[in-house]
Amino acid sequence: MNCLEKLLHAGTSGAVFDNEGLPLISESNLARMEGVPILFIHGGKNAVFSPESTTRSFETLQDRFSRRDYERVVL
Repeated sequence: MNCLEKLLHAGTSGAVFDNEGLPLISESNLARMEGVPILFIHGGKNAVFSPESTTRSFETLQDRFSRRDYERVVL
């Protein structure tokens, strides 16, 4: 049930948190993502998370680091 509660909280709050309730989007966590290539794959008909959720993450990483390290696909 803990996982379901976390999914519900993330889906309704628009943010993702760790086990202590702290936001995972922080300066230190973003710095750890530099140079890590990521492909965001999102289901266009996802009923829990809208496509905008991966757009924000994708654009945040692209704006902060090299654009060549990140791709996004909506299926």
